[in-house]
Amino acid sequence: MSYVNDDLQFNCATIGENALISDYSARMRMSVDLRGSAIDLSKLAEQIYRSRRLRDKFFGDSVNSDGAWNMVLSAFSSPPDAKLTVTSVCYSSCYPMTSALRWLDKLINRGIFQRSRTDKDRRLVYINLTDVGREQMTQYLKCVAAKHIVCAQR
Repeated sequence: MSYVNDDLQFNCATIGENALISDYSARMRMSVDLRGSAIDLSKLAEQIYRSRRLRDKFFGDSVNSDGAWNMVLSAFSSPPDAKLTVTSVCYSSCYPMTSALRWLDKLINRGIFQRSRTDKDRRLVYINLTDVGREQMTQYLKCVAAKHIVCAQR
């Protein structure tokens, strides 16, 4: 698996079973230059951790799984009037379908997502963020941006 971020590239597959080699660890903790910005990766990890804790403040334990969070992020990044299918929302979770469906049901029960059907084909179910879910996500992202939690200056 490759992780690519413009000038910074490394391939996880080339790092053997002993991924915590001190040289690798030191390399990953040092500051790197991305588009002219110095980023301390240890500090970035701390900021990401804080942003994950911050989402608990807005969503409680509704999105404490990465799959549920992926679904919310994916739906929020889609246009508000987008017709998202259950399948597409579940695929965005990167979880097996059964687990994704279970998390989707929890998110619906907590009022973050809603189901709707079309009049043309009652078998087809669409999923969208509720107004409450969209507002929670908007407030969360505003808070993250205001606190510069995961924002890197360019």
